[in-house]
Amino acid sequence: IHQAKDHKLHLPELEILYPEQMTAERPTWMKLETIQALLFMSNFTGFEYPLKKLSLIATSLPINGVENFGLITLNERWMAYPKYRMAHSILAHEIVHQWIGNVVTVTKWSEICLQEGLTTYLEWILIDEFSNSTISLVEILQEKRTQAISRDTKSNTSIISDFRTFEDIYRCFDKPAIFFVMLESGFGAGVIAKFTRLLVEEYAYDNAGVQEWRQLIIEAANNPL
Repeated sequence: IHQAKDHKLHLPELEILYPEQMTAERPTWMKLETIQALLFMSNFTGFEYPLKKLSLIATSLPINGVENFGLITLNERWMAYPKYRMAHSILAHEIVHQWIGNVVTVTKWSEICLQEGLTTYLEWILIDEFSNSTISLVEILQEKRTQAISRDTKSNTSIISDFRTFEDIYRCFDKPAIFFVMLESGFGAGVIAKFTRLLVEEYAYDNAGVQEWRQLIIEAANNPL
């Protein structure tokens, strides 16, 4: 068990499983950034990671990452090359999902972009905080805002909508995240942190849908939407 510096937070036992072709040094960055992300999320949400163990598995499965509670599956091709930002983004994203998605889950599939949007926004913050990051949060936001606008000109889809194909999930990673950027910008620094704390505090191990999210955003922003 890794002890946090303030001795008020604890980290789970970390297990990292990787294929033989990855050298023993490769997973070191995964361990360091996992610890950093776990501490960040514990502090940001005010809710300690609840499990005693977290396993990370780098596999050849055709996915970037899957956030099972306590068991994160990662694409070994990205994990073997930490010089690429994508590797760090995937790891950060799946760790954030341990809280947003596993501790608290939306009620319906049509609301999944709320979950993915908040997770992606927190992923961007984490990437900015990682000491080896080569891109700033401002640059990430500019890039993602451009992508969101470009995608929206081709298909103007609302954040809350039904999924008809597997590819529909990809619309959740830019426009919904920009929504949270706008909230933070419009209502002041700390609004998303307050909202996230309220969300986890009131709906831990439960479901919260769009109406519950809306009410908590109003409370966090202290402003009716």
